[in-house]
Amino acid sequence: MWIQFAILLVLSFGAKTILKHETAIPRPYTYELQRLNLIPSPENFYQLNKSEKENVVKKASAYISQWRIRSWEGETNYSFPSGHTIFAAICILFWGGFLLRTRHYLLAGGLVVWGVGVGISRLWLGMHFPSDVMGSILSAAVLYLFIPEWRVDSEK
Repeated sequence: MWIQFAILLVLSFGAKTILKHETAIPRPYTYELQRLNLIPSPENFYQLNKSEKENVVKKASAYISQWRIRSWEGETNYSFPSGHTIFAAICILFWGGFLLRTRHYLLAGGLVVWGVGVGISRLWLGMHFPSDVMGSILSAAVLYLFIPEWRVDSEK
């Protein structure tokens, strides 16, 4: 099972990296940086080097909560898809499915609550659009379909 899970994580990381590069969708917070007149356009933000991006985000800290600023400082790549959400969705599909098959319904429910919280937090922090979160869930589901499921013998 751990090998299956590791394969899913590697595939999801690869898919996320390729999709971010290919779609090049600016993060929602870059529109806020534009609204604050700190950058001319969201696309302009991605033309800046790393230290210039950090300086722009630091200037926004006068107007934006520190919770959001900390996330913005750490993630200056593109928006689609949400890596955090794809990870959470894979955990829900893989481990949630395992927990349901082994009749651990409360743990499976807790896993779903955690995953929903991850998706909502990505929206609240201004890191992703709803389409990024939904695209991540769909990507995780597609990747999950490619991994064969091994039967779990609960009598062992």
